[in-house]
Amino acid sequence: MTTQQQAAAKTRETAKPRGGAYFVTFANQKGGAGKTTAAAALCAAAGKAHSRALAVDTDPQGTLEDIATAAGPAVGFDFDSNRDPATLGRLRRVAGLYELVIIDTAGNLDSTLESVLAVTDLLIIPCVPERAYIKPTMATAQFAAERGVPYRILINMADPVRREGPVDSLRKMFANAGQPVLESRIRRYVAWPQSQLDGVMITDYKGDRSWRNASDDLRDVYAEIMSELLRMARS
Repeated sequence: MTTQQQAAAKTRETAKPRGGAYFVTFANQKGGAGKTTAAAALCAAAGKAHSRALAVDTDPQGTLEDIATAAGPAVGFDFDSNRDPATLGRLRRVAGLYELVIIDTAGNLDSTLESVLAVTDLLIIPCVPERAYIKPTMATAQFAAERGVPYRILINMADPVRREGPVDSLRKMFANAGQPVLESRIRRYVAWPQSQLDGVMITDYKGDRSWRNASDDLRDVYAEIMSELLRMARS
């Protein structure tokens, strides 16, 4: 780790004021890992838990902002789009206004992500249990590790028809590589894309019969991430 990266890591440790926000970033070098859906859902879950949450969309495609805008006043959290590295590097200034800040990123390991990681408490790397996602996930993990940023891999969009076999295999592979993986996972239910098409956050959606399973997965992931943040803050 360079001197600059060590300084950035030290800033993360000391910059969060008492009563301030946790900053969680979703990133993966490969697109299609479900970063945006998971990021928006986590913000919505925070809102349901009566926490003040902000979603920041740094992806030029603006999908998170689109999801939040479609949900209207019922979205349950504040959101904004910003892709200016200098501004993103000063995001800690909003810490007193929120309890959770979720940052969604594009599928790149670039200067924007570098700026975001400088203010990140925990990086979540969603990974679909398919071969094509393994190398980009490992590259993203290395990118974070080189900058002293704590991270966890989230197994995302797992096919429920195949049950837990692919999930267990991927978790074992990452564990053998010394990579930290969340115990909870998100499965690919129809409720996820359908709720977005209907303009409803997954936390409020009850249109498809799979909504309950999707909600259970989100509840488990949200609880585990918040538990990790609390543990890290206490250590």
